[in-house]
Amino acid sequence: MIDEAFWNESYRSGHTPWDFGGVPADFRSFLVEGGKLGRVLIPGCGSAYEVRELLEKGNEAIGVDLSHEAVIQARSILGDVGGEALCQADFFEAPLPEASFDAVYERTFLCALPPDLAMKYPKRIQSLLRPGGLLMGYFLYGEEKDPPPYPMPPEKEQTAFLEAFDLLVSRPSSDPLPIFAGMEFWQVWKRR
Repeated sequence: MIDEAFWNESYRSGHTPWDFGGVPADFRSFLVEGGKLGRVLIPGCGSAYEVRELLEKGNEAIGVDLSHEAVIQARSILGDVGGEALCQADFFEAPLPEASFDAVYERTFLCALPPDLAMKYPKRIQSLLRPGGLLMGYFLYGEEKDPPPYPMPPEKEQTAFLEAFDLLVSRPSSDPLPIFAGMEFWQVWKRR
């Protein structure tokens, strides 16, 4: 169970240490190098800086967030660029058509999920991505003595993703969030 009240209060109070405040360098470089991605989903989009970046680069982007307060902030950041690109919903229950996305962008969503929900994440992503689609973004690996966040132990990557995805790129984040320093990796996965 995800506590919507917790996320609403975090955004209302401005206590959001996971909010980068812009578009991270690895993602920005990926968009410049890779060109247009097509239809992109961003689960847990928060303030939606990346949604804006994708829209400005000519992609169709849809951001989903459970928090009403996050969606309010995201709409103010998107402005006229694409406030309709947001959906307030539980990602696991949102009415998103299967195999309808060319890419999914991940940052700080998966690590916010309790372990029981985190194990559902790869299957949900697999169902939403078309074959050959990309799952890209920032993944948190390591141990956390007092979660959240819930980083993945590296061995769980094997069962969680490698069943349906091929890992194309994996390197430490070039500008990690301070709270994730040394644990955050930029990765690109391709759905088989």
